[in-house]
Amino acid sequence: MIDPLRGEWSSASNALADRLCRGRHQAQINLPELPRNELGEAGTVIHALWTGTEPPRDPCADEMEKAQALSEQEVRVAEEFFLTGDGLVRIVERRLWHEFPAMSDDPERGTLKTSGQFDVALVHPESRRAIICDGKSGWLPVTPNPSNLQLRRLAGLLWLQIHSAEIGVCILKPFSKREPPCVYTVPDLRRAVSEMEEDVRRSHAPDAPRTAGEEQCRYCRAREGCPTRLAWLA
Repeated sequence: MIDPLRGEWSSASNALADRLCRGRHQAQINLPELPRNELGEAGTVIHALWTGTEPPRDPCADEMEKAQALSEQEVRVAEEFFLTGDGLVRIVERRLWHEFPAMSDDPERGTLKTSGQFDVALVHPESRRAIICDGKSGWLPVTPNPSNLQLRRLAGLLWLQIHSAEIGVCILKPFSKREPPCVYTVPDLRRAVSEMEEDVRRSHAPDAPRTAGEEQCRYCRAREGCPTRLAWLA
């Protein structure tokens, strides 16, 4: 089954993998989602408890502890970033969409879409500042804030919606030392949107090449039958 929320369009969560393998997006079209494992299900439960949404099942003690740790980190991030906890708007699990010309030099040639869903965004309307908090509860290494392409795209997508003067991004990991937020100003956000559009265009190019590698193949729905990956593994 295809994810009904994002459909067959690219998304911020695949930003790095799609950049490493330009043909990855088209290779996966009409292929079903990969089955979820126990770790993936646990992550869904932890995120639901943290964000305040409905978990798919009853949590265990470890999941509750991790969710509580994420909540405590979020509070500290807000206090440090905004210097206040007052007047904040908390938005959770929101998918943001962006539609743009398929050809940058010819807006009459149709449009493309892309999307991204953040875990938690805290917005301070008075100061026109916002921060996106991305919770990571698994064991895989996480790309740091300043070079995290997924968070950069999410910041750009949020800016298109609320036009903040400054948007920070922050990775939260239970029981781990927290990195300082990476802060994007308006010129940074404009550049992030432009880069996002160009990446998506290149992923939709008819001759987009496939490039195998650990990162881009890990969650690719075409991985089992992809000749490029099979040659890479040989």
